[in-house]
Order: sequence, then structure tokens, then C-alpha cells
Amino acid sequence: MLNGSTDTSEDYLQEMAARHPERLRVFKIEGSGSPAAPRNVGIRKAQGEVIVILDDDVEPDKDLAKQHWRFHQQNPHQEFAAVGELDLPQEVLGDPYSVFHEFPYHLLRQREKLHYLDFWTCNVSVKRKFMLQHGMFNERFLYFEDGLCGYQLSLAGMELRFLPEARGKHWHEIRAFDVQAKGRFIGKWLFEFEKLVPEKAAIQERYGILSMGLRTPVLLHRMLNRVGLMALAIPPLSSLLNAYVANPRPRNRLTDLALYTAFRWSMLAGYRAAKSQPSADAAK
Repeated sequence: MLNGSTDTSEDYLQEMAARHPERLRVFKIEGSGSPAAPRNVGIRKAQGEVIVILDDDVEPDKDLAKQHWRFHQQNPHQEFAAVGELDLPQEVLGDPYSVFHEFPYHLLRQREKLHYLDFWTCNVSVKRKFMLQHGMFNERFLYFEDGLCGYQLSLAGMELRFLPEARGKHWHEIRAFDVQAKGRFIGKWLFEFEKLVPEKAAIQERYGILSMGLRTPVLLHRMLNRVGLMALAIPPLSSLLNAYVANPRPRNRLTDLALYTAFRWSMLAGYRAAKSQPSADAAK
């Protein structure tokens, strides 16, 4: 699936499709700004029983598809879905910005049945019929489109499981970016996501929103966390942290702290801004 691609990707894919027409078909759409639209097209055009969704920067292990297929053979009911595991390559791990591209797979190992917020479409599989009937991606959303899809599937009884055998490498292109702008953007779409889910506590707990609807232990921990965040955001200290990250250096605990603080503070600001203007388009 080509989503507004302007490089030579189409030529290469068309050549490969001509060589292997039984394995590969190529589709192209205008740039959508998010993965929702191309995924929907791919799901509708697919002909198999099982859909495997990967991000465009994922290098799958040779048996990733086989592992997903085996899972669905062992769990033939329509509602079963699986989340695979991705590793950041060693070449990426040393970059300070890699902190934003790690997934908390250790949390998935603690649960047999996963939550709809674990429906991470960088490496996930689901029955095509089940997806067509109950899921699909909201093409208005520029972020959290996978969480919203996971929520819709959960209403239909999705049984989401962790499948660490389905592995790949997450070759995310690491480069310096405006952490504050990214945080505000995600915060706005987090509020848009939350608006469409009646039970908001799970989203607020997962994404660090301070709310009286949280469980008491979580609320107390969140309040302490917010005090620490406010302390780190004091201009002299935040300036020192930002200056430290600005100089090229390998990732370490201090770079993690600096980038995390800048991102979290900006995400919460974006969330509050969207909440104060709930009718505004989150893309603005």
C-alpha cells in the first residue's frame, strides 16, 4: 500500500508484483496524513482470512507471518487477535530519541488477556471478517486510530493475546524533532480519543491524565508524579536539561528524563487546550 509516496517505492513494488503476482498486489492512494485510510483499503482489498498489520518501518523476522497464522489456527474463533513483539535494533538504542519508540512489552507478559489499549498496530493480527464487521480505522484520526479501533473491536468481544513469537525489528527513523510540538499534537488527539470512549478511566490511567475518577492508589501516585513534573519544568532546571540534550550524546538516564519531561508537559498542555475547546478540530 502506497500512501502518497513520491519516491521510487512504487516502481520497485510494481516490479516485485510482476515477478510474484500470486503473493503481492500494489495499491496506491493520495497521502492521508495517517495510517488509517491505507490500512482500511488494504483490509478491504485483502483476500485472506487473517490480516497482519505492520508499520512501514518494521522489519519482520522470517517466520513472523507464520507465527501469526499459527496463532489463528490454534484460536479459530473470530474474536481472537494477537499482538506481536518488536525490538529496537542496537543501532537505534543509543540515540536519545529512541525513548519514544519503545513499547512496554513487559506489561503484556503480566496479563493473559490484553486490554484494547494494547491493540498496537505496529505488529498485530486479526481475523479479516471480524475487522470488517466490527472494527476498521477512523480516518479522521491522525493519532490513536489504533486505540479507537481496538475499543470498537473490544465491544464486539475481541480476545486480544500477546504473541512474542511473532517478532520483528522496529527500524524507526530516529532524528531530532520538536518534542513540545509532538507532545501538544498527541495531547489534543488523546482528548479526541477519550471523548469517544464512555469509560474514560482506562485511558486516563494509561496516558497519565490526572482525574478524580482514577483508582485511589493510582490517583495518589499520579499526584506525586505531577508534583515532580512541575518541579522539573521550572525554567532554570528545564533549560539545563534541554541544553544537555541539545548537545549530541548517547542516550542515558538524564537524556530520558529531559525528553520525558518536555514531552509530558507539552502533551498535558495539548490535552488541556483541547478540553477547554471541545468543539475545535484536534488537527488545528
